[in-house]
Amino acid sequence: MNNKNRFLIGGAIALLVAVGLFFGISAFFNTSSKTDPAPFPGRQIDRGLILRDSSAKERFRVVNYGPDNRTPTTTLIEKVDGSVSLIEHGDRGMPRFYKEYYPQDGDASQRPALTLADLPKFKLRQISELARDGSGDVVAQTVYRTDGTLKEFGTRTKNNDFTVIVYSDSTTGGAPERVQTFDGATGQLRFEEGFYPDGKLASRMTTTGTGYYFAARREFYDDSGKLIRAESFDGPYSTKIYEYADDGKTVKLLSDWGPSGVTLTTYDTAGNKALDRAYRTDGSVDVTYYGANNKAVLKQNWVKYDPADTVRYPADSLGTVSDGYYLGGFSEFYDDSYASLKREVKYYPGGKVVQSSETRPTTSWTPRVLKTYRPDGSLETQRNYQTWSTPATETFAPGNTTREAVDASKLRTTNLVPAPVVDGNWPKLPVRQIKLKP
Repeated sequence: MNNKNRFLIGGAIALLVAVGLFFGISAFFNTSSKTDPAPFPGRQIDRGLILRDSSAKERFRVVNYGPDNRTPTTTLIEKVDGSVSLIEHGDRGMPRFYKEYYPQDGDASQRPALTLADLPKFKLRQISELARDGSGDVVAQTVYRTDGTLKEFGTRTKNNDFTVIVYSDSTTGGAPERVQTFDGATGQLRFEEGFYPDGKLASRMTTTGTGYYFAARREFYDDSGKLIRAESFDGPYSTKIYEYADDGKTVKLLSDWGPSGVTLTTYDTAGNKALDRAYRTDGSVDVTYYGANNKAVLKQNWVKYDPADTVRYPADSLGTVSDGYYLGGFSEFYDDSYASLKREVKYYPGGKVVQSSETRPTTSWTPRVLKTYRPDGSLETQRNYQTWSTPATETFAPGNTTREAVDASKLRTTNLVPAPVVDGNWPKLPVRQIKLKP
């Protein structure tokens, strides 16, 4: 046999093998649904039914086509939780309406595939009208409760935001409960008003920015329209909560959360600062008292201690105590625009014995006098600063009777517990799905 004949025979054999493989593979992937009880997940059979595996969260979907056998008219979807969705297609097969139905009782996996004729058996949950351009943007949306009453109605505004009216349930008359506006691009809640059953304003919230620059304010009103509380969030480092007096204008308490702790500021009836309590992350509390023109006159530092720890804090070491804290020191200030330091006193642990004191006779840094004391309370050193140069230092013998004089007004106490629980993170705001890709 010459080479030419070998080549022809080999080519014929290769051709027969290729044809056999082609028909074998084609037969495997084109088995009719009538003979294939468990079709391959995701493949289309009977020109419309597409089975999905469980990871797709769909049990199946049925696509119905128009006369051209190419343009979809409806898509019926049943999910693994038993709920049903219907997509109604418009021009060029673009999705125009998306409907969701509540699941029925029973195991959905045991019932046969649904058809459009089965939909009246299900309770409608929502209808979404989609943009004609096929973008999936929701133009309008209506949501119903299981009893068929209206729960929400939303529509896209001229500036492309999405406004939703939320209705109360039928037991309270079905009146508007909230009005919300969501960002048209992100779906983030931007504005919200809440209402009392009689329609009066109960709350209002506005937000601006995103991410690091996100800021928000939420206000609460009583049924007479007076402002009673306001919350503001300015970036990741500041949350403030305002409590208002009966006039709805004067602040009576401010809770201010920051990176170093929480500060509670109490105001008098005229709206002036009376005192604030700053709860630090190290467990201590700074209490500041204010005088005229909201100027600080006295600041105390209270240190948390364990009254049961008599080894570290024996009874004879305790000075001024309040609510599980002892007074660890205080500062006095001049009545000037800078609240210049006038005097500062620090105590040994326990708060009974003065450890040091600094006195400034004027609002300037110098002159000033710095004194240190021994654990028994006797004066140890005194440094007189007249300028920035080295001070004149005097040392006193142990056992002397010189003590630091402290009047009772500097030892005043106020409630320090319970410590405020303020979360500096603004509550997570809802994000609405205003773009659907069914």
